[in-house]
Amino acid sequence: MGCAIGSKYGVLLLFRTLSGLAASAPNFVVGGLFADIYDNPTQRGRAMAIFIAIVLMGPPLGPLISGYTSGVSWRQCFWVGVAIAGAGLPLVILLAETYEGILNRKAGHGQNDTSGAFLTLPGKAEIRAIFSRPFIMLWKEPIVLFTSLYLALVYSILYLFFQAYPVIFGDIYSLSPRDIGLAFLPVSVDAVIAILIFFIFDLVWARAKAQNRPWTSNDKYARLPLACVGGPLVTIALF
Repeated sequence: MGCAIGSKYGVLLLFRTLSGLAASAPNFVVGGLFADIYDNPTQRGRAMAIFIAIVLMGPPLGPLISGYTSGVSWRQCFWVGVAIAGAGLPLVILLAETYEGILNRKAGHGQNDTSGAFLTLPGKAEIRAIFSRPFIMLWKEPIVLFTSLYLALVYSILYLFFQAYPVIFGDIYSLSPRDIGLAFLPVSVDAVIAILIFFIFDLVWARAKAQNRPWTSNDKYARLPLACVGGPLVTIALF
């Protein structure tokens, strides 16, 4: 709302920064959220796959929509965001608490309400542990470190492409804003194809698991075959 009604550049920059910080939270907490909600690893993996596919479909659809609404005031996009956020706010407020640590703490204090309305603020030691835990995991867990570096590289390349599309298709090929928006559409189509491949592989793995195939004996490596195929394809796709 601040971006929609702001009349100065400094105000717009401030509220855009705040909205970006708030919007980045789901990408980091959704893993823990699904871990709290889904006890079954299969359901958890499917939920994560759907979430990631939807996240990847958003940025390409934005330029496509903006290309056909370029004549509309830029403030309208923020009002649309306010309406969507307002519709989802009651669900966020009424959603029951799922974090096991908070639920155990409430159970220890004899609190049966799990709505999250009354929470004890963490102390300095707990806050220090929360913020230092990711860095400790990066330092002590090589798989976490190298997976994070790889994903950072892939996401950097992806969003670099998003920034380069208007320059390449607009300045070099002289396409209109509508046609430039259409150039982003294959990324959304690829996200749909990727989620379909994931579900097909999930069914194949479940059937092989039921037949006690050797390559399904370790559940930790269940998603590794897809990564072994997808990793080289990222490099090949750059050329």
